[in-house]
Order: sequence, then structure tokens, then C-alpha cells
Amino acid sequence: MLLAVHGESQVLGLPIADQDGRSLGRIVTVDCSPQDPYTATWFVLRLNGLRRRWRAVPAQLAGWSVTDGTLRVRLRRQIVLTSPALSCPSLAAADSRTAVKNFYAQVAFSLP
Repeated sequence: MLLAVHGESQVLGLPIADQDGRSLGRIVTVDCSPQDPYTATWFVLRLNGLRRRWRAVPAQLAGWSVTDGTLRVRLRRQIVLTSPALSCPSLAAADSRTAVKNFYAQVAFSLP
């Protein structure tokens, strides 16, 4: 199910965690569907740590955690960390978007 986002300000800066509740980073960009600008398709994260990098995760795998109020993505941490790094906090570049889509299509078998 895709999350409806009424303006990026709803989720920008929110912490996002993996399926086990371990922090991945914070949302810096929301990429929406071309057909519906209020439906998030990708979240771009700034990873935690000194060598911060940007990664994208499919919004369809994200959901709110009622217990701690964070956004959780139904992915193992290692999958997100091995996904293609983005050169900027955006999926605007066609090659970045293609690389991310292909990566998640290949790991689909290991998604919960």
C-alpha cells in the first residue's frame, strides 16, 4: 500500500528504521508518483554515521510504527546499506532511478 503524503513537510526529517526497529537515518526527500503528486513512491534517506550517504527505499514497504511513532520500512538494514548510493538527495537523475529500481527488483525475493 502506498502512503499518501500531503506535502513533503509531513515526513521530511522523520527518522526511519529497518524492520527490526534499528535506525537507518532520516527522510530528506519524498519522490511522488507522476500520476498522483500526493502518493509517495520513494523515500530518500540520509544515512546515520560519519560517512553519510543517501539511499532510496520504496515507500510501499514503509509504514508507521504505533509503538514508537517512527516510520519503518519492511527491509533488513543490510539491504538498504547495499542499495545504490545516490550522488545527491534525489532520484531526479534517470540513471540513479534506474539503478535503484533494478536493485530492489533483484532483491524482491528476500523481502519479508
